[in-house]
Formats: sequence, C-alpha cells, structure tokens
Amino acid sequence: MGEGDTVTLTCSSDANPPVHNYTWYMKTGAESLVRGTGESISFNVTSDTSGLYYCQAQNEVGSQTSTEVVVQGVKQGSVGVTVILPVIITAFLIFALLLILGFVYFSDSGFLYATMATRPMTSDPTQRVATRDQDDVQYASVQIKHPKTQTSLQEDSITYASVQFHRGSAAIRAENDDVIYSEVNQL
Repeated sequence: MGEGDTVTLTCSSDANPPVHNYTWYMKTGAESLVRGTGESISFNVTSDTSGLYYCQAQNEVGSQTSTEVVVQGVKQGSVGVTVILPVIITAFLIFALLLILGFVYFSDSGFLYATMATRPMTSDPTQRVATRDQDDVQYASVQIKHPKTQTSLQEDSITYASVQFHRGSAAIRAENDDVIYSEVNQL
C-alpha cells in the first residue's frame, strides 16, 4: 500500500459473554499508543501511522490481545523508480548491443571490390610465342578497405598479389617464368 491510502483494520471475537470494548494500539518501540476504539478503525497511511497494530478485546470475564499486524506505507515515487530504472537500463543495453552489432556488420561489408581482366601485349617480336593451347584469361581481384581513421596522409600502404599470366589465343610472347611485383599506391 502506498502513502496516502486509507486502511481499515477490523477486530472480531466470538467470546461468550460477548466483547463490549475493542481498543486499538500501535506499537512504537517498547511502548504502545492507543490509536482508537471500536471493532474497526480507519486511517490514512503515512510515515507517522506506519507500524505494528493490534487490538484488545474486553468483556466481563477478561481481555484478549490479537496478533500484531504490520501497516507499512511505501512512498509512491519509490515504486516508480524501482520499476522504471531497470526498464531504462535494459532498453539502453539493448540499444548499445544493436549499435555494436550494426557497426561490426557494416564495417565488415564495407569493402570495395574490383575485378580486372588483362591480356599481355608486347610489340617485341623476340618475346612472342604461339599460344594455341592456352585460352585462359587473367583475372585479379582487388579489395580495398577504407580505414575509419587516417593517422597520416603520408603513410604508404603496400598490397601484394599473386598474378598468373595466361597466354591468350591472340597474343604471342616468349616463355618467361619471372615473377612480377607491383606496388599500388592509394591517393
């Protein structure tokens, strides 16, 4: 129950002879304060009215005390904080997780793909060889990943690639097993 709510406490007895007097007490520490008389009492819950309550039923033969009942008011704002704060934290964590997953997904798929096809050409007749049985075309795949932050504009980046030259049917060249290295500079 929240502070400001109305509470009604009821005490009943089936004693013989019947009860003629009900007294309500609130226990505060070692002493008990009288809070009202009658079978029922009603009051608004506040920090001053929160505590342990019990009733005492009295007839001509004697009196009997009930078990204690705890009446505790909870501030209305504290319920909202205990519910809203975990919801906000959970929503923030879900948002952060989605943001991280999106960043990882889009940064891995941010490559620039290019495919090249070339045929070796030469005008030097001494380097020409007939290539009747080699109809392969040379292909190379170049992947350039754009960095997120650039530390220096002067920094060189070297990319190595293995290139296989296959003689096309129209080209003639000398058989040469030399390896060709290229340096690709990004602007």
